[in-house]
Amino acid sequence: MNILFLTEAEISPIQGGTEHITHTLSQAFRAAGHRCFLGFINPIAADLQSTEFEGKMCMNLGQSLHAQLLRFLEDNAIDIVVVNLVVKKYKQAVLPVLYKATRSQGARVVACYHAMPGEDIIPSDWAHIGYQLRHHYGVAQALKDVFIHLTPLCVNRLLLRGKYRLSPKYSDAFVLLSKNFYAPYRAIAGDVRHDHFHAISSALSYADNMPETKISQKKRTVLIVSRQQERPKRISKALRVWKLIEQLPDLKDWTLQIVGGGPDAGYYKELHSRLGLQRCALLGRQPAIEPFYEDASIFMMTSAYEGFGLTLTEAQQFGCVPIVQNTYASLTDIIEDGENGVIVSSPDDEVYASRLAELMRDTTQRDAMAHAGLRMCRRFESDKIAQQWLNLFEQLIAND
Repeated sequence: MNILFLTEAEISPIQGGTEHITHTLSQAFRAAGHRCFLGFINPIAADLQSTEFEGKMCMNLGQSLHAQLLRFLEDNAIDIVVVNLVVKKYKQAVLPVLYKATRSQGARVVACYHAMPGEDIIPSDWAHIGYQLRHHYGVAQALKDVFIHLTPLCVNRLLLRGKYRLSPKYSDAFVLLSKNFYAPYRAIAGDVRHDHFHAISSALSYADNMPETKISQKKRTVLIVSRQQERPKRISKALRVWKLIEQLPDLKDWTLQIVGGGPDAGYYKELHSRLGLQRCALLGRQPAIEPFYEDASIFMMTSAYEGFGLTLTEAQQFGCVPIVQNTYASLTDIIEDGENGVIVSSPDDEVYASRLAELMRDTTQRDAMAHAGLRMCRRFESDKIAQQWLNLFEQLIAND
């Protein structure tokens, strides 16, 4: 089978998000004997290693795009096109033209949505908006968030409807990260055929899990691995929760490490100082994440939204028990509360801190969850996820 991926950025193994998913899937498909190609809009920096494909095409979004796509499709006998575009303007430019080209060439189009439906209308809180405006960065998004706060939900959904209808309209199959996202997507897009939807989770980031014998060597460390961007990741909540933890005398030997960089690093540094945190380290970007996962006992997530939450399965691969705010529907595909992690349903910081403190105090329960996580995350191994994609591709080709 010849498979073409379409992405905004040229793919590198060290990228995150949608680019990481594209890299992982392409390598799994190639390992299964299929040929993978890439069409992209923006080349990566010269100093970055790029993922290997059988052929690549840098798409020119001008008037020649139809001819360019059709030629590449025909020259490489493409059977399936996987569209991993994220930005609306790129979807608008590429999807209708691609769909028209494949109608004459014969390939099937699979459009993907690697995010949580409705995340576009979840604003940052007023404190963060005010910080952005005072410090003159992210102003456009801050003003959008003000608009979202002041506009009824039904109006915000209506404004998104055109964007959400694009991918289902110009594809033969539409893939979301979870069946739990079907209803939220339809709530915005409106009448989309239910049989057009398919759910395939993200694959594990690492080929191997940490040996179970190392669970007993874990340190009294709570870990956050996250882009420092308040709107989606809401690390401010984690800092407030940790302030409550630091007030508990019996947990004074525990520390919090926050790994990652991003546009709101200054915001978190200021909040860290204002809260007077003593056992919380803002470590910034790190060249290797694995040692932090391996040392930590607990993984903390307080995101306002996630598509899948790759860092949760990464943590589980290293026996690091996740505790997560219940803010997105695909979370329950990864975590069974009390079995392989903790789901905090209440939005109150005090409730989250209480559940976290319980987990910190109970070594027996924590170790049991760590072992369960190592075992249960295997259902997301790349070969298993790749096979779900290949089954969908074969179904589309058979129905042609």
